[in-house]
Amino acid sequence: MPRKPTNPLTPDQLLNKIRKSGKQAARDGRTCHDKETLKVKRGYTDEQADAYISAFNETAGTPQEQVIKKVRKAAQAAAAHGTSCPTKEVLLKKGYTVQAADAYLSAYEAAKGTDEKQTIRKARQAAQAAATHGVPCPTKEALIIKGYNKQTLDTYLSAYQASKGTDEEQAIRRARTAAQVAAAKGVSCMTKEALIKSGYTEKTSDAYLSAYQATKGTDEEQTIRKARTVAQVTAAHGAPCLTKEELIKKGYTEQASEVYFTTYEKSKKSKTTRLTKEQELQLQSLLNQSSEINDYSCIASFLDSLGYEESTSLLLTEQDEQYLAELLDEEVTNSNGLLFNFNSAETTSLTTSGFLSSFDEVGEMDASTDIYNLR
Repeated sequence: MPRKPTNPLTPDQLLNKIRKSGKQAARDGRTCHDKETLKVKRGYTDEQADAYISAFNETAGTPQEQVIKKVRKAAQAAAAHGTSCPTKEVLLKKGYTVQAADAYLSAYEAAKGTDEKQTIRKARQAAQAAATHGVPCPTKEALIIKGYNKQTLDTYLSAYQASKGTDEEQAIRRARTAAQVAAAKGVSCMTKEALIKSGYTEKTSDAYLSAYQATKGTDEEQTIRKARTVAQVTAAHGAPCLTKEELIKKGYTEQASEVYFTTYEKSKKSKTTRLTKEQELQLQSLLNQSSEINDYSCIASFLDSLGYEESTSLLLTEQDEQYLAELLDEEVTNSNGLLFNFNSAETTSLTTSGFLSSFDEVGEMDASTDIYNLR
């Protein structure tokens, strides 16, 4: 049924609407645009821009009050999405004043409701984010391993189905996400021919190329991202840190070299436990047994006993590995003594090993979440 035609607003009604917009922006703690920006970006006339600014200033209060309003709004949004509340120490490190940090924590507590409600919101948000990025829906078993109970499991699966759209839409989203991750890691853009050979359609390959170009930024930014990715991977595999001379020979700038060294040291200190082949088989056996009796409690205990910690920033796609093969021409050994040869087709891929394949859905879901920070 066609919509009923809407009557255009009178000049006075439009001014009132603009005033309300200015007041709401002030209540949310947003920054007030200047007159010229309002005229260019929103198409306001002089009178409309003046009305917006006047309404904003009447509501805004002092700059300190605006900051408090802004952090309250941020806290309410975080609580509404099921995001974990940061500690006061974390907020202070981010540059919050004591007053602003207290306002954030107070607003978060008032908005979050019960722990059960927060957990459900978090599950819903995770599902919507996964579906939006074209990530395949995790299996029931994978969600249970992540700690989902029956209620949050049902919430996740229901929200995913409601958000995922058609298979074609999912494929396009997945292509965009793959491109964004590749660009964010400094990986070279694949050609259209290579994408088609990999199974992409015309539509998904175009979506990939478009998303890559939109994400990659300048050549200098890409070089720095590449340096960061290579440093993370070499440190994770136990490879020695490249010297400055080696980096310069590979075309790294001074800034990219510094990023490489800083990232290498940070990655070397972060604890990442990788499983031996025997441990992978043991985990797979536990998964099979747990599936038969529908009880996965033993999985968490097994992972705890190994000191396993997820480190999604170091999970590589095969494209990442292919790219690194051009940069590293030697064999390196990781902390478990497993040999990795980046130029060998026989080397077990990190993304296809028995352990990671058991957590494909989890790894992909976490990787998609990283997009929000990388863009």
